[in-house]
Amino acid sequence: MKNLEATVIRDKKILDIIFITDNNFSMPTGVAIQSLFYNRDKNSVYNIHVICNGVKEYNRKKLLKLQASNFNIDLVDVSETELHQKFVKENFPVSISATFKFFLPELFPNLTKALYIDGDLIIQSNLLKLYFTDISGVYAGVVKDYHALTFKGDVWKRLGVRFEAYFNSGVMLLNLEKMRNDHITEKLVEYRLNGINYYMDQDALNVVFGNSVKYLNFNYNMTMTNWRNKTIEDLAEYYALPMVDDKYDYLRNADIVHFASSDKPWVYYNTHYADVWFYYFLLSPFNETCLNRTSLDTIISSKEIKDIRIQKEHVCRTNYRLAIYPRISNSPAISVVVPVFNAEEYLEDCLSSIFNQTFGNVEVICVDDGSTDGSGKILDKWALEEARLKVIHQKNSYAGVARNNAIKMARGAYIVFIDADDVFAQNAFEAYYNSAIAADADVVVSSVYIFQQKLTEARIANNWLDPDYVPNRSVFSSDDNLPFIFNFTPGGPCGKCFKKDFIENKNLTFLSLNKSEDFYFIHLGIAEASHIAIIREPLYYKRTVHTSLEHRKDDMPLLFWEAIMLMKERLIADGIFDKVKQSFINENVNRFAYNLKTMETSDSYEKVLDKLREIYAQELGLGDYPRNYYYKQDNYEYLCKLLGIDFVSKQNEKVKYVFNKSNQSKDLEADLIRASWSYRIGRFITFIPRKIRGGIRCYKEHGISYTLGRIREKFIALFEN
Repeated sequence: MKNLEATVIRDKKILDIIFITDNNFSMPTGVAIQSLFYNRDKNSVYNIHVICNGVKEYNRKKLLKLQASNFNIDLVDVSETELHQKFVKENFPVSISATFKFFLPELFPNLTKALYIDGDLIIQSNLLKLYFTDISGVYAGVVKDYHALTFKGDVWKRLGVRFEAYFNSGVMLLNLEKMRNDHITEKLVEYRLNGINYYMDQDALNVVFGNSVKYLNFNYNMTMTNWRNKTIEDLAEYYALPMVDDKYDYLRNADIVHFASSDKPWVYYNTHYADVWFYYFLLSPFNETCLNRTSLDTIISSKEIKDIRIQKEHVCRTNYRLAIYPRISNSPAISVVVPVFNAEEYLEDCLSSIFNQTFGNVEVICVDDGSTDGSGKILDKWALEEARLKVIHQKNSYAGVARNNAIKMARGAYIVFIDADDVFAQNAFEAYYNSAIAADADVVVSSVYIFQQKLTEARIANNWLDPDYVPNRSVFSSDDNLPFIFNFTPGGPCGKCFKKDFIENKNLTFLSLNKSEDFYFIHLGIAEASHIAIIREPLYYKRTVHTSLEHRKDDMPLLFWEAIMLMKERLIADGIFDKVKQSFINENVNRFAYNLKTMETSDSYEKVLDKLREIYAQELGLGDYPRNYYYKQDNYEYLCKLLGIDFVSKQNEKVKYVFNKSNQSKDLEADLIRASWSYRIGRFITFIPRKIRGGIRCYKEHGISYTLGRIREKFIALFEN
């Protein structure tokens, strides 16, 4: 018999490691292999044998991409036979591929020893110490399964036998030569067909191997079922582990962390250690797989654990800060852009939502836009503790300039935006990145929650992915949705993710305005996109009570119109205006209606109304297009009434219109407003502030001499009247 302690060729240790997978389990198996590759000993040779049961060609190619120098991938095709079909267990979650373990001695006749590893785990060491453990004279080196002793009742009573311990078959250091010599395969098949089995393969392996095993350290197969359900004291005593203050120390120090329970990390983003699994997923050739992970509402069963102290130990610590995790490389996958202006009340909530994501391969660029409160100090404090955070301090230049400056510094493949008083859902970055990669998307748009103070009271903003205007599929191009390209989602950056190369290639920038700076960038980008990915799950919480960059529209009420015209010029220059004209006009009808309805002073209201009177026909087509040309009939009718225009519509006919000449006012509704007591009282209260603001504006535009002259004229006119 060959010495099983070490195999050395030309001073290189050789490790033969076996995985088993079907097509459905190819991705997690690939992630497990990736974790081994990441932590391998570069001076050793790893022969990775993957038994493939019906693995499709696209997954085979991804598995083969894991091959590298001294890291060999050997795909071994095995098909199910009639014998395997006899092993089937109805309504049992484990594939019959697990029973291929019985046949390993015959499948690898030239190997005397191999390390078998399940695919639902991650490997955090080079495995040299485990692999070169002496297992002479026994069938396998295995790790005890404490939880299984009492799971589904007393295991020994169930099986009718008793050995020193019951082991988990997810990690086994196998003495293949001894198994062949003792005809273990035949004995395993015989027991599996005629013995007492709850598990697909594990009961048979325990009964047939009996006491001919060597029990290894728990670190070599730290099953989450045991780690989760047992106390620190229980684990330390049963597995002879050192006592620790933090239960997560056991996971961090484990060679192999085995997700042996049903809460798999590729299904739930907030199960224990899911963030570390996801780190290796991003490194793997399977990183373009769209996981669509969901939240696990609870990971502790009250029936399993009743002690409050123990429950506290089991709190999931998603995105636990490990030395390896803050970045995958010097090129982060996502750059998070945060303009900050006087947001100290909510800023830490925003930052916490960013740095507690399930996806950690990000850089965060916060631009302090001349804040006069404590926002800048908060950012600097966080930057000292969080290596992924960059802080820019600039004089107040408004959100558009702040975002542009951040984009120039960004190194991420994708860019997401957030206002400093909003927060992200915990899985937002993961969902944006997965959707972007899977669809090769230029833009990803998600649904959005809106809330005031309590996240628990948040509700979905229906207009953020308007079901009336968004195609009923997950990916489309701008050409697929031309009539509604500006209408299916607002022009704000909330809930949007952009490819950095796309931003640069299309020369997209935010306008340097103190309002309405965003839809120029957002809607231009959407109109130019070849691939737009949609996520109907809300990933962004937008606060409706703003204290940061949400300045009052009344100060400069026509900025939105300036932005509209700049956008039109760009659409014409890019040769796409005619294609998107109907959508563009409809969105501008909505913008006019919104601004008129939300102006707080009569001066600003009148300025917007005057602009509407000036451009309604040429720019909004009111009177030139039939009524059904306009999507939001309430906004359409609102503007028509303000203009004092009567419309007579006929189906499929151009609308006829006439001015209402019997009304001396151009705007009947405006006259009614001016005649109201609330309007008169408001005008009286705001008289002095309005005059002061007007004087300041006059001074800026015409100088001191002209301004003083105008003041003198006003006083003379006042006393003459």
